[in-house]
Amino acid sequence: MLATLLAILALVVAPSACGGGRTPGEPSPLAVNQSPVPAPTPTPSPTSPPGKQIAIGEDVRDTLVEHGDQKYFEIAPERDGTLTVRVNWDVGLGRIELDIDEARFANYPANVAPVVARIPVLANRTYRITIADGAPWDYDSLRLPFVLTTGMQ
Repeated sequence: MLATLLAILALVVAPSACGGGRTPGEPSPLAVNQSPVPAPTPTPSPTSPPGKQIAIGEDVRDTLVEHGDQKYFEIAPERDGTLTVRVNWDVGLGRIELDIDEARFANYPANVAPVVARIPVLANRTYRITIADGAPWDYDSLRLPFVLTTGMQ
């Protein structure tokens, strides 16, 4: 068995070691037949569902109903300023994480309510607010009511 493997290996390696019967300067047949691999077309990243439109000053009541759950909201301030977003809940029922666009706000490692975020905003630009389960790895059941409040300064 070992002799057979060595014989096969010798046949595979020998032509390349000896030039494979090519004249000097002649390109390898493999190199001639190879074509560049096209770059993969990027696949669009999965997008989250559209958010519920909310107004500044509106109190929004909703509930996270399972671990890993997320609720999406969108807000478009009419003027430049500082947007304040506040999320309140009963910490005995679970943990909440607040994201505004790409910025994350959470009280880690402590689970303390409320989470309050203040960010500078521009008029007529839409900002995405995500309220998410702050412990998606947990296995127990989750029913976590929350209140989302917004304001401008």
